[in-house]
Amino acid sequence: SGKTKAVFRDLLVGDVWLCSGQSNMYFRLKEAKGGKEAAEVATPPAIRILKVEPRWSRAPILTLDRKWEAVTPQNAPMLGAVSVFLARDLHARQGIPIGIIDSSKSGAKIEGFTDPAAFHSISGLADTTNWADREIVRMAMLPPGERGGDLSRQPALIFNAMIHPLGPLTIKGVVWYQGEGNH
Repeated sequence: SGKTKAVFRDLLVGDVWLCSGQSNMYFRLKEAKGGKEAAEVATPPAIRILKVEPRWSRAPILTLDRKWEAVTPQNAPMLGAVSVFLARDLHARQGIPIGIIDSSKSGAKIEGFTDPAAFHSISGLADTTNWADREIVRMAMLPPGERGGDLSRQPALIFNAMIHPLGPLTIKGVVWYQGEGNH
């Protein structure tokens, strides 16, 4: 009975996977061994990538200004190698559409990807929790625009900008690849 009409085109229904982490997950296909050849291989049209650009925020962001895109020979070289290979493998094995969210940031520590409440949920992280609480309060008191240190190594800033906005999505699984940022 309404006058508004919604039309959806090129809509897929399948599994969505979150690929996140530090430099190893951020590592681009063009830099991988055989990556140039892999980028040129046709990717099934039932695979989509949502690339979350690296950014930070002191407060949780609610939405992303990004769109799902098909993997093409033009954009594949700049996509995460692990993300592209995972999507192709999952699609080949399961035969269903696969969406990959690449929300990775090179040079970051895991604390930056962590929800502040999560620090308090693990009793063995008391020192890290105390540090994170102090840093979050310190950063909240900085004037707008002032960085206050290496943002990739501060707690919760990456979570607020790159993970929190994904909350409304249904995610089948998470692949985390950290590398050497935390020892």
